Amino acid sequence: MFDRLEGMGITLPRQRILKQAARMAGKAIGRPVIARQLVAHGHARDIADAFDRYLGAGKPAFVPRRGATPADVVGLVTRAGGLASFAHPGKLGLDDLIPPLAAAGLAAIEVFHPDHDEAAVDRYRAMARALNLAMSGGSDYHGPRSGRAEALGQVTLPMDAFEDLLDRLPAERRP
Repeated sequence: MFDRLEGMGITLPRQRILKQAARMAGKAIGRPVIARQLVAHGHARDIADAFDRYLGAGKPAFVPRRGATPADVVGLVTRAGGLASFAHPGKLGLDDLIPPLAAAGLAAIEVFHPDHDEAAVDRYRAMARALNLAMSGGSDYHGPRSGRAEALGQVTLPMDAFEDLLDRLPAERRP
């Protein structure tokens, strides 16, 4: 991402960012870190703008992730006692991945999200029911400069969907 941004004439303090990341043991330098730096150095208005202009899929500084497949990640989360949920499918446009992930153990799909209009909520609610998935939801808030501050607390999960999520947790993990 640094190299791609530099090719566009945007230079970020690479070494300082790498040193900061090294102090955050176990943390990766991902798109949110780079987005915050783009904002801090005046190249984007906010994190959402940084993703929209530079870091989102298909944008000039986007670098595809490497590592475990989505199905492998679902398995890891499940074996660790968690519930894997497919986040904001309406933003990703990857609906075709959901049925095979459900077959691999996906537990939920994010139905309620600030970017999901009523039609998207209806579509993902129907998909969750058809695939026997729980429904999850939230504001997608990632901090004060995430571009989602206005959404904090505005997107809620209906109580019956929340209870369904709890019911799907392994007994030893339930509150």
